[in-house]
Amino acid sequence: MKCQRGQAFILVLIFLAVGALLIVPMLEFAFTGLRSQQVFEDALARLYAADAAVEDALWKLESQLMGTFDATEPQPVSYNFQLGANDLPVTIDVPSVPVSQDYGTGEVHHAMVEVVPRFFETPPGGGPLTFRYIVRFDEQKWALISFHFTLPQGLTYNNPSSYYKGPDGNAYLSWDAEVDPVNHQVKMRDGEWADMTLGNYVVVDQWPPPGGEQPNTSYLIVTTESDGRQTLEWRPYFGRPTGRRIFVQTCEVIGMPSWGVNYITDVSFEGDFGIINIDRTAATGVAVYTILVESGGVTYQVVVGYDSSTGTFKIISYQPLE
Repeated sequence: MKCQRGQAFILVLIFLAVGALLIVPMLEFAFTGLRSQQVFEDALARLYAADAAVEDALWKLESQLMGTFDATEPQPVSYNFQLGANDLPVTIDVPSVPVSQDYGTGEVHHAMVEVVPRFFETPPGGGPLTFRYIVRFDEQKWALISFHFTLPQGLTYNNPSSYYKGPDGNAYLSWDAEVDPVNHQVKMRDGEWADMTLGNYVVVDQWPPPGGEQPNTSYLIVTTESDGRQTLEWRPYFGRPTGRRIFVQTCEVIGMPSWGVNYITDVSFEGDFGIINIDRTAATGVAVYTILVESGGVTYQVVVGYDSSTGTFKIISYQPLE
């Protein structure tokens, strides 16, 4: 028994040494955890405050930019608004966004090409955008042979997508009739919606087509310019009805145009009445401007879009810059 005296004391000393080695790191770890938690809570509070501030900034931007821009006199749009204790200046340089031109003279009452305005937004999952064009033609006697225009760079014709109504008498169809290019319908004078017909265009890449022009046939000539842009020329065949006739056609183009304002150009109508040339016309409704908003020590990049159809702006998106 005497040889076992003091063993418990030795074990106690060992446990005390091990405990001393473990307790200090454990206390340091606990303290670090508490401190990091506080830092995280402070950072989260700052992020919440910054997010709330930028949401307030976006709301003020959108509420102040709505309906304040004159597309006919494109001057820079400048604003100062209060965000907390800060007075934030915002300036957007806006280029001209002209509306579609309406040509009318002699036997031709109206001839125009317009584009359904849209914002430059990335579709879900990426991919190309779709733009819809509307061609309107109204003349005293149906004598239209062809019409053509050149697309902006980055856009190509989506075949087949040429839906038309007419040529109808103006007692049934108005030249400025409301058109639904998505569902391919047009509103008649009696207020009823009528379905448009998918044009049976033979698509070729040159004129005259190989093998010669076939009688009683509608053609679409798609050619590529030296700068890569597509020129579309329709040659519809409907016979020669007499009296005033109105023709409305829609089509789709797809792709990713460059940022800013894009136009269709070299618009031309040809018939027995001669040739009607309309210069650059029908902005595609793509007008995107990027501005910077400082808030809570964070710089946000805000994307603002301009809609030429309504003369208003829209906040498209925003993100913090690293």
